[in-house]
Amino acid sequence: MLADIMLECVNEDIEKADNLIHEARLRKVLSKVYDAVSWSYIAKAYFGKSRSWLNQRLNSFIVNGKEAQFTPEELKQLQKALLDLSGDIKNTALELGVH
Repeated sequence: MLADIMLECVNEDIEKADNLIHEARLRKVLSKVYDAVSWSYIAKAYFGKSRSWLNQRLNSFIVNGKEAQFTPEELKQLQKALLDLSGDIKNTALELGVH
């Protein structure tokens, strides 16, 4: 019984550590483009949510007593948004026709 309680605590700690690693990785990856991206636009156009909703997840804010996190589906949607925007930017640059 004590071993079960200890194992549960260890598993919770491992899950927390995994979440911290994931959050740090997300912040590091996004730091490359963070200032250049309109997060308000992404929040509205891709999630139908407010900028603050997206900001809560980007920065792991505590909301209603829990750390706000992206679901796996939301991370896929964020990836899609960034890929869409990168394609739009590339195509726009090419349309300038500069040689």
